[in-house]
Amino acid sequence: HLRAVLGNRERFAGRIVVPEVKHGRVTWLTGRSIGAVEPRFQSLPGGKPLLGRGRLASPRMVVLTEGLFDWLVLMQWGLPACATLAMDADDAGREATERLAALLGPRAAPATLPYGAKDVADLAVQPRGREVFLRLLTQARRSINT
Repeated sequence: HLRAVLGNRERFAGRIVVPEVKHGRVTWLTGRSIGAVEPRFQSLPGGKPLLGRGRLASPRMVVLTEGLFDWLVLMQWGLPACATLAMDADDAGREATERLAALLGPRAAPATLPYGAKDVADLAVQPRGREVFLRLLTQARRSINT
């Protein structure tokens, strides 16, 4: 099945590849270049899934993050997370967050990262990054309960 999905294997050369797995089968792949390989991100053609959705049971909260490494960090930290491949702490990321919050309605609680951290992966390399992120989530959850 994976060979049929992959087609041209060169598409992912020079990249760290992350699969979306459903029921033990790889259904989609995306990769981020290491080094100077362009384009920086490469995925299989077609629609982009919400990475990690199939791993969630029915949590009361789900953290939506931009990309692969952010999602992998959150999973390592034991948080229910999905990757939308859309939101960083730049103008485009803020706009995507606003659109997503509008779609999700009053239950959405965007967490703003601290100054100097452009994404969750930046927090992962800080000694207290997980603690900082958990505090941000707590603050965001309080904002929807008030």
